[in-house]
Amino acid sequence: MFYVGCILVGIVAGFLSSLLGIGGGLIVVPMLLILLGVRIEVAIGTSLACIVPISLAGAFLKQGAGFIDWKVAAWVIPFGVIGAYLGHRASLLTSGLALRRIFGVLMLLAAIKFLLFPQGWEGMLATRDDAGEAAQPAAEQSHTAPPADQ
Repeated sequence: MFYVGCILVGIVAGFLSSLLGIGGGLIVVPMLLILLGVRIEVAIGTSLACIVPISLAGAFLKQGAGFIDWKVAAWVIPFGVIGAYLGHRASLLTSGLALRRIFGVLMLLAAIKFLLFPQGWEGMLATRDDAGEAAQPAAEQSHTAPPADQ
């Protein structure tokens, strides 16, 4: 059953990561806790290790379709690395029970957001063009094909 659980976690995480941009915390951690019975600290670390190659595979496919904004990625990645370090340091000071509760609250907030605002933030926020200038609202753009200039 262990191997079946691992295979299921991998397939679901890869599918949802590429489909929706989610995987680690939202998918892998709960599945590791429920299916494989690992401790929360181990689920978090294992999720981080698993999601890197899964994310790279999804990013490679999204790049091929023209769906990556590298300017945004270039700004987010270094600060994400800093945030990862700070989060790790904080996790060393936090009990497993507290981590489970924090995780549960974040999952609940995500569920409420998706239930109450299924359309997302689109329409409320404007998008930008490659030069960083305001463009048409996101709700007016098609999500089926990349812009013609990419």
